[in-house]
Amino acid sequence: MEAAQAVFTEKGYDEALISEIAERAGVVEGSIYRYFDNKRDLLAKVVEHWYHQMLSDDHEKLKCIRGTWNRLRFMIWRHLMTIHNEPALCRLVFHELRSGSDYHNTTVNFAINRRGDERCCDQPAIDPWKTCRVTIKAAERTQDRRQKL
Repeated sequence: MEAAQAVFTEKGYDEALISEIAERAGVVEGSIYRYFDNKRDLLAKVVEHWYHQMLSDDHEKLKCIRGTWNRLRFMIWRHLMTIHNEPALCRLVFHELRSGSDYHNTTVNFAINRRGDERCCDQPAIDPWKTCRVTIKAAERTQDRRQKL
C-alpha cells in the first residue's frame, strides 16, 4: 500500500503505472493484479487504508473532546489540516476517486459519509455530522478553485 500511495501521490492517477508500483513494492506486476482488479481498485484500497488510519486516530481523539460543537470543530479542523498536509492524496480523492460512477459503492464512501452519531454527536436535536459534511464540501470546493487559479 505504501508503494502505491507514493507512486499515486508523486505521479497522479493517470501517470501512475502498475509496473512502477510493483517495482517499488518489490513484487512482480502480476502479484498486484492477484489482489486488485485494476488500477482504480488499487487507488480505492490505498485511499481506504489512508482513511481508516485517519478515522481510527480521530475516534481516539474524539473520546477526549466534550461537547457537540467542539467535536464538530475538531472534525472540520482535521479535514482542513488533511487537505493542507496531504494535497496530492486529497487531489486523487477529490478528482479521481469521487468522480467515478462506482464511488458510491466503495467502502471509502461509506466511511466518509456514515452517520457520525457514535463519533461526534451527543445532542440528538442537532445533526452536526451533516453540518460538518456541508462545511467540508465547501472547503473542498474552495481548495479546487485555488488550484485552478
